[in-house]
Amino acid sequence: MYLKECITLLEKEFPDKWSSNFIENDTINEHKEEELLIKLTAPLESIFINLNLSVISGEYIAKEDISKIFDTIKSKLKSIYLDSSKVDDKKINEWNNKIQFEFIKPIKEGIDSYYLLVKKITNSLKFIKTRSFIMDKEGLDTNKQSKAEEKLQILFGLNLILSFIDLNLSLSRSDLDDLIRIKYILTNELNELELSKILLEKTEFLINKINYRFDQNEANYQYEINFKTIDLRDNFEIFKDYNNGINYHYKEHNRNSNHFKSVVNSIYKKKEKNNSSIDSLKEFHTLIKYYKDDEQNAIRIFHLIKDFKKFYKEKTKSFTSDSIYDAFQSKAINISYNYMLNNGLSLLIKKDSKKFENKKKIKDFFEKIKRLQDNTHIKNYFPYLKYTEYLLYSNHLAFRESKIPSPKLSY
Repeated sequence: MYLKECITLLEKEFPDKWSSNFIENDTINEHKEEELLIKLTAPLESIFINLNLSVISGEYIAKEDISKIFDTIKSKLKSIYLDSSKVDDKKINEWNNKIQFEFIKPIKEGIDSYYLLVKKITNSLKFIKTRSFIMDKEGLDTNKQSKAEEKLQILFGLNLILSFIDLNLSLSRSDLDDLIRIKYILTNELNELELSKILLEKTEFLINKINYRFDQNEANYQYEINFKTIDLRDNFEIFKDYNNGINYHYKEHNRNSNHFKSVVNSIYKKKEKNNSSIDSLKEFHTLIKYYKDDEQNAIRIFHLIKDFKKFYKEKTKSFTSDSIYDAFQSKAINISYNYMLNNGLSLLIKKDSKKFENKKKIKDFFEKIKRLQDNTHIKNYFPYLKYTEYLLYSNHLAFRESKIPSPKLSY
């Protein structure tokens, strides 16, 4: 773990009586001041590299209690000072202030911000209402003269914001504004940092993720922005698989491509070869989309939903309430369960949109989705929209057939 590497580094660089090497006759050895500066600068840079890597890797979504690791790091920081029996020595006091404000304070503030991110995400996963994740974004501006360790600290602040946006991506203008601003800073002001390349691709991936949900040829009514004005990336390295998955999900023509069909066929072959059931959310997602949009096969969809119910029970029986890892897994599988049923409802409505012979079946299935949303705390508008459209169209046809003028509806 990258966080544990921070602990190891602090223990190695600042063992007991580490400061004795720099003190002579109860004051700072003036010939060792430059060495002392390096002694503080190099670990500070390494710690913020590890903190950045910790967030990027997502190691905070782990079974281990990460707050204990944060506490250990802060505890180690308390022992980092120049120890001298001469308490009023001016140089020692100056250096201890320097250690406190230029070394310890940035790390503690970084850890506190990281803990805030973890707490917000944990509460979100466990459906506890909280305010949005807030950082001093105005303080994230940098300049060409900043030292490497200072730029890594700024990068860490951007990293935390990106992680929160990623895990709670909403269709809000503020998220998009933050992503565009972060993209600018990473491209123009932090571009010499190696880690910036990873975060820049992540930022552009998230912008693309929003863009996929809207027609690229129109200025979106919520964002009031034309996505053509944003320089969107079309080639990804780190996020290639994720981007392809979103691409195949949202773009109709790609689901009919040879690639998509080959993915479906590979799932079938694996099942036949191993005589096994589907064992991943990715496979369930792929098949439900294929059965609904390409085959439009209701029988296969409801067999798949039945299989998912067994999968769901098996996966969730071992989840515990005090684990952020389990909370994360629980939310992912709950969203997937709702998604499976949404697809079932969508196809039922599509197949009954002319004769309206299955109103009771569709109503019962809609009620089942409502109960699932209540039980899983997933609030999704899609089934309400589809069912309302179905009822409106059904009623409109009923009025038309009875030759009674249908009421005019305003939206």
